[in-house]
Amino acid sequence: MDYLAFIVFVYLIAAIPFGRCISACFGVDICNRGSGNIGATNMTRVMGLGFGSVVFVLDFLKAAVPVFLAVRFYSDVFASAVGFVAVFAHVFSVYMAFKGGKGVAPVMGVYFVLLPVVFIVIVCIWVVFFVLFRQPFISSLTACFIGAVCSYTLLESFVFLPILAGTVLVFIKHMTNVREFLQAR
Repeated sequence: MDYLAFIVFVYLIAAIPFGRCISACFGVDICNRGSGNIGATNMTRVMGLGFGSVVFVLDFLKAAVPVFLAVRFYSDVFASAVGFVAVFAHVFSVYMAFKGGKGVAPVMGVYFVLLPVVFIVIVCIWVVFFVLFRQPFISSLTACFIGAVCSYTLLESFVFLPILAGTVLVFIKHMTNVREFLQAR
């Protein structure tokens, strides 16, 4: 498969809004409940931890699997670009009029494949910050920031830049959470 065809295939698969699909199977429109987001956090809030976990795993795999295939059959540079495409597709899904999730689970999938040690670090950071603050967005933003810093120190720039771009998307998608949190203080 050539590069462009692989990228298009990854976009179309990674754009599948698993949270919306799964909730619809149970008669719930997740986009009209809780925060209205299709990701694991809102699924957990609205439908329970089991549903949230399933959505997290599927959103994680939508990036991890194509990145793994790209590493295996292409290169780390291309794999990093594929990871960005998966995050971008999740955030701007063609199936949802270019709306979507916040990108945390796909970013985690990218780290899992490209930098397993960083993945372990950011999972630990996520857990610690969740225990301290009980706010998933604070945990996610902190973990993504630390992941980007670690990536910068460990990767060559052509591999790092798509990871940085994915991290920026995650931060942009969480701006509403940050504003609401600051206003509540």
